[in-house]
Amino acid sequence: MSNIIKGENKLEGASNYRSWKKRIDLILKKVKLLDLVKGKEKKPTYDSSDDDKVKFRESELVAMTLMVERIKDNLVPFIANTNHAQETYEAFSKLFHVKNIGQVESLKNELRTTKMTKEDTVASFFVKIVRIRDNLLAIDEIGLDKELVNTALLGLPPTWGAFAARLNDWKEAPIF
Repeated sequence: MSNIIKGENKLEGASNYRSWKKRIDLILKKVKLLDLVKGKEKKPTYDSSDDDKVKFRESELVAMTLMVERIKDNLVPFIANTNHAQETYEAFSKLFHVKNIGQVESLKNELRTTKMTKEDTVASFFVKIVRIRDNLLAIDEIGLDKELVNTALLGLPPTWGAFAARLNDWKEAPIF
């Protein structure tokens, strides 16, 4: 397993939580620790063997280390008081899955009002749309792709009108 973690693969916040969670779930599954962090594997009981207890503690340490190595330093305080891998995993979920209605409405409004400016290229305009979409995805608050495509098309300048009209004529909306 590689000890070098690229900066862009570390959890920064809501903007990359979904992609980070997918990666960390795959890593934990690969090392057979996903059930432990999801609470499906229970802590050994008082009458369990010492070997079972040691193995569980070592598994917890590996799982917590994998998660902590893959977050930015600014997020460490949010998990500083967690003592178990499951608590750490749930802390991230609670931190980024909280549905703040103000945040949701702010992002949706930003999406609706994003327009392509003279300084924007088509690529930079779509990067803006994708950033907002990713923030909405991170909090599980996104509509259909068709809505997203229509919103993006409305943000294009009038010179793109023929292109937008042609896309709207398609039977199936393009995937954003």
